Amino acid sequence: TITKAYPDDTITADDIAVITGTSDPFDVVPAGLHSLEVIEQPDETTAGETIGPVTVNATDEYGNVISGLDITVTEITYSYTFDSGNLTQTTGSNGIATFNNLVIETANTDYQLEFANGGVYTDSNTFDVVPAKLASLEVIDQPGKTTAGDAIGPVTVLAEDEYDNVISGLGISVTEVGHSYPFNSGTLTQTTDGDGIATFDNLVINTANTGYQLHFANSGVTTDSNTFDVVP
Repeated sequence: TITKAYPDDTITADDIAVITGTSDPFDVVPAGLHSLEVIEQPDETTAGETIGPVTVNATDEYGNVISGLDITVTEITYSYTFDSGNLTQTTGSNGIATFNNLVIETANTDYQLEFANGGVYTDSNTFDVVPAKLASLEVIDQPGKTTAGDAIGPVTVLAEDEYDNVISGLGISVTEVGHSYPFNSGTLTQTTDGDGIATFDNLVINTANTGYQLHFANSGVTTDSNTFDVVP
């Protein structure tokens, strides 16, 4: 019995009572697929960027690597459809299939990849996809007519990346641009929460006037509120 796959093996018989000779060379090829193993695991990935690369090793029951085998991948935590990438890769001469162009655009925790051929499966470790850089700010709760000396709003601002993922932990600053008015009191920078919302709830203007407008910004990304009046 030979359990290791090698090309051009020979068998030599040397028993003077029977026969002496050498066979023609012959190959021992791998047995059927027995196991898949993720060698290089996925790690935290930014939305819209490629995952990995992730590599999967295919072997028979004797540990021989299997080349030319098609391995498919799916995402199994959310049954997420990849936004781009090749869902089938073929093992090379070393038995490795390399997945190097899979893309997920939706930020979330605990994604997991499953690799399969026939009835043989293996799963990757779980990994997170985090938001890409800030692409847009949007005023959700607009300021309305306000009495001088009272707090405006509250006014809320949503921060998202280019794939509409909300971004938490981002500092959003505010200025008044209708009259370049310096607020009489209030916090001029608020941090987005887990829903990507920054809440401005203590801004105060003491001077009655029409056409005030709030300007929100972070690193070159800006948005403006509707105009509003402050009345006596």
